[in-house]
Amino acid sequence: MPRPLGNKSTRQTRVKKLAPKKTKSEKKAERAARKPGGLTGALVLMGTLLAAGIAAAIGLEKKDKKKSDEILQRLLSKPLVKSEHAYCRMDCRHISNEEVEHALHHGRVDKPRSEFKAKPCPKIAVKDGRVTVVCADCRSDTRLVTVIDTETDWPCGPC
Repeated sequence: MPRPLGNKSTRQTRVKKLAPKKTKSEKKAERAARKPGGLTGALVLMGTLLAAGIAAAIGLEKKDKKKSDEILQRLLSKPLVKSEHAYCRMDCRHISNEEVEHALHHGRVDKPRSEFKAKPCPKIAVKDGRVTVVCADCRSDTRLVTVIDTETDWPCGPC
């Protein structure tokens, strides 16, 4: 109930005038004039950051692949010498010469398992599917140190 104005005898009441309702087109124009903010602004910002992160990850992946390909080309440019231990592990783990060659031609360098600063020859681990090949990158040749089957733990004896 509206509150009376003045003294009780006049009994005049205050009437609040309401603004006319806005039409749909006026509401739409107001929304368009607003600056992006709130939920819309947050979503736009998140989308932009996500796109930038994906682009950066793709760029790093391409850079890593290029570096991996350079290392593999260097390994393949020299004659492959297999150690006695490598022959023993290939036999025990049922890994063929073709699988070793395929890994060297199509695999990726496994950085965490490689020792790039090892002396006298850096050790490079190359992973291709179930086969990981470990080579020593020496000046005159590429030495196959060992091969690993990442899916099956073969019960191999000492070599």
